[in-house]
Amino acid sequence: MSKRNNKGSGRAILMCAGEYEMMEILRGAEDLVIAVDGGLSRLLQAGIEPDLVLGDFDSLGEQYLPFLENMKKTVPDRVLQLPCEKDDTDTVHAARVCLEKGYKTGTKVRRPSCAESPLGILLHQKAGRFDF
Repeated sequence: MSKRNNKGSGRAILMCAGEYEMMEILRGAEDLVIAVDGGLSRLLQAGIEPDLVLGDFDSLGEQYLPFLENMKKTVPDRVLQLPCEKDDTDTVHAARVCLEKGYKTGTKVRRPSCAESPLGILLHQKAGRFDF
């Protein structure tokens, strides 16, 4: 992982789980890439190592568990295990992490069955929160 600026001068890219076609992910030097739960598999398939992996990992395929366990051992500060029972989704938690790190814009990559574009939606900070 390259060293990233924690001041949020780039974009936050949230790769979420779901069914969609792979697309090119353009990552800038100051961008923060977060694998949200099963989104880790999509990033690894694209050859991108995330800066942070977070979730309860209920949607992460078994074949990616060894990679996750290795990250927990070698770079534990880059893995955030969330409880299965919680008030917010893994994605909402990831958006909060972005705000805490000072990121004001980002891209959330998600499945095309949602109302937003399959290529992702721009997240903007409004009143201290990301709007989806």
